[in-house]
Amino acid sequence: MHLACRDVIRELLPVADSFESAFNDREIWSKIDSKLREGIEQIYKQLIQIFERYHVAAIEAKDKEFNPAEHESVGETEVNDEKLDKIVTEEIQKGYKIRNQVVRPAKVKVGVYKNNLKIIINKA
Repeated sequence: MHLACRDVIRELLPVADSFESAFNDREIWSKIDSKLREGIEQIYKQLIQIFERYHVAAIEAKDKEFNPAEHESVGETEVNDEKLDKIVTEEIQKGYKIRNQVVRPAKVKVGVYKNNLKIIINKA
């Protein structure tokens, strides 16, 4: 993948974020005229088709084991189940990669098992 192409894709990611943010605000989105909504959704689909054509894919994050190569931890969530330790509990911002190369890591919150949290605090 050429550097220029990767840079253009990187510039388009905030546009995809804005679309998804609008779609996720159900209350406001439902108040928009249906024809306008359909037009906006079609533009978003075109953007996603461009991503697909250039092998851009979202990074799986939620409920996956934290992977520093693909995820950027922006916070922690205390969890009561040891199985959830180091598991992504929340995706703050979607990450993307082109083929196997990370273009933008997913910003996430990671589960920390409460017993491990106490050990960390006691060491401080």
